[in-house]
Amino acid sequence: MLQNTLYRMRQARDKKGPKLVLFSAHDTTILSLLAAFNMANIPCIMEMFFSGTNNSDACISDYPQFATNLIL
Repeated sequence: MLQNTLYRMRQARDKKGPKLVLFSAHDTTILSLLAAFNMANIPCIMEMFFSGTNNSDACISDYPQFATNLIL
């Protein structure tokens, strides 16, 4: 899925291919994709879980909820 996403992003950058691409995925897949883009990681999630704080703007520490979307 990551390869396909990067391929589609390159197409968009080069103004080729479709204007809109939709993927459907489970919450665990969304979380994995966020981790691949370094937007979520274990230390960030653990910090939020144990201390209730998030000291990074680039860290999504909440578990993806029902009907979550990710727009790139």
